[in-house]
Amino acid sequence: RFKNIESFNGGYFVVISRLNKYKRVELAVSACLELGLPLKVIGKGAEMNNLVKIVREKKGVEFLSDFDDEMVAQVLAGCRALIMPALEDFGLISLEAQALGKPVIAYGAGGALETTTAAASTYFNVYKSITGLAISISAPTFG
Repeated sequence: RFKNIESFNGGYFVVISRLNKYKRVELAVSACLELGLPLKVIGKGAEMNNLVKIVREKKGVEFLSDFDDEMVAQVLAGCRALIMPALEDFGLISLEAQALGKPVIAYGAGGALETTTAAASTYFNVYKSITGLAISISAPTFG
């Protein structure tokens, strides 16, 4: 799938997820806003309106939907890191990020412990809070 895609540093973080409450996308949105770091959120779901309310008129968070697989892969190829703030059973997107040589910031439990490696510069966030995720995003690996 990624044979003809070249990784680059577009300077942004990315979340690729269904926008459901249990996915905890609001943690990534709030942490990136707090740090003044650009974030692209790819997905659809019931939490979209709540996430837009968090952002309001602040700059730095871009919501993208209706992307085909090729466009998602291009956005992923340009990120500084993939953020996975929720407890995941598996998390296929982390494998895709690593296939592109991208680091993963994942909640340090569940499937992320099985599908990510330290060699891929994975940083496990063990706190389910905005501050905890902000600390993970601020790690020197991602600066």
